[in-house]
Amino acid sequence: MPESSPLPAQYSVQPIYNYQWVGIDGATASCQAILQAGTYATMQNNALSYGFWYEFYPKDSWLMDEPDISPGDSVFVQVKAHNTTSGYAYMKNLSTGKDITINLEAPAGSSLCDSTAEWIQENATGGNSGDAGLAPFNTFSFDYCHALDVSGNNYNLRGSEKWFMQPNGNTICYPSNVLGGSVQINYNGPRA
Repeated sequence: MPESSPLPAQYSVQPIYNYQWVGIDGATASCQAILQAGTYATMQNNALSYGFWYEFYPKDSWLMDEPDISPGDSVFVQVKAHNTTSGYAYMKNLSTGKDITINLEAPAGSSLCDSTAEWIQENATGGNSGDAGLAPFNTFSFDYCHALDVSGNNYNLRGSEKWFMQPNGNTICYPSNVLGGSVQINYNGPRA
């Protein structure tokens, strides 16, 4: 779990959110439903907190207080689709041993395409956070990354697309050291 360090200017546009997540679909215009789960850092009322979260987009996301997470903790997150409209998210804090499983249903009219898998760092766009930008965070990595399709084929990160966060043409978040099962996520934007 990376530590987030909001910039002074971001205190005036709270709440802000940094999300780290794994997910199924949502990477193309024709497949906008996303089964996703991961960790978050949020600052509200000048207080910074961390936790797990999940979502079957376009339903709203749910941020959880339990199990507890602290910066530096190692976590395991898995999302699995039973079919195109249902699945689950399993989240475990490996540093404390506490875990939780959440069963999820797609919103009416939405379904998965089962076409892509993602490992993402982003700033959520709820509330004022779209104006706040990405809060600085410590470098971290997604490890043991793999995806299984309905036929049992196992995929890792070899040959995967690399996405960069580049507001106004300036790269502030980028992947590096992309190996078969891991990728490092780096922050390169302004700091306090």
